[in-house]
Amino acid sequence: MGFGVPSSAGFADRCGMGEDLLAEEALKQHQLLNVGGIRQKWKEHLSGRRNWQYLLCERTCVSGLYRHAQSTDLALNDQMRG
Repeated sequence: MGFGVPSSAGFADRCGMGEDLLAEEALKQHQLLNVGGIRQKWKEHLSGRRNWQYLLCERTCVSGLYRHAQSTDLALNDQMRG
């Protein structure tokens, strides 16, 4: 069944991690997404000008999964060395 995307009204609040995961530096790290386009949509969403909840929720998940995979990989490398 899965889960639903957060509502437009609460996306930015409920995804407090949104600004962290959609920050320019975070998006540039994995080079998978269009940084300028996502940052523009994030600003439009926060201002209330446009509702990009679905797109931003997906991009936040991608960025979060990348960060998790990267930290897990680093931890495994440390264990293998030590």
